[in-house]
This record gives sequence, structure tokens and C-alpha cells, in this order.
Amino acid sequence: MTTPDFDFAWEYAAGPRGPWSHLQVVSFEGQEELSSLYRYEVTLFARTPAPEVDPYELVGSRATLRIATLTSPDFRVVHGVVVEAEEVGPIPEGMLYRGIR
Repeated sequence: MTTPDFDFAWEYAAGPRGPWSHLQVVSFEGQEELSSLYRYEVTLFARTPAPEVDPYELVGSRATLRIATLTSPDFRVVHGVVVEAEEVGPIPEGMLYRGIR
């Protein structure tokens, strides 16, 4: 069994059937500095026939990015609030979204 290198959890995605739990992380970029706010941009994928996502509903949601590591602990966890979200566009297998937190 393989585990993803990273995943993204939403405040209201309680379990596998929660809203937005169908979104999968495609990529992310993060910027962190001492004594500064951090910023992560996450690209998410919704595979067809997944429910449509309204990006405006994502804004203000608390979210968690979980990144697998090769050391201990096994995961790096980043908590935050989505401050921007947009629909990037369709791809053959579904739809891409971008969230910034």
C-alpha cells in the first residue's frame, strides 16, 4: 500500500465523505521566514465526476496541509486559513483549483 507524499484536509471535511474531501493535492509552494507570516499556494484536483467546488466557499475555511517527510516525524503539518481561491480550469480528467493560505 502506498501513501501520498502530501495531502490537504479541510476544517469541515470530517472523514472521507466530508465536503471538499475529494480534492487531491497536485502541487504546492510554500514560503516561510522567521518573524513573518507564511504563505502556501496549493493546487488541488477534483476528478470527474466529483462535485463542483465554489471557490468562494473555500475562502475563510481552515485547512491543513500534511507533507510526508523522509525523517521523523513522518509528516510536517501546516495549519492555516484559505485567503484566496480560484478555479484554474478543466483538464481531461477533472478540474483544477488553487487555494492560497
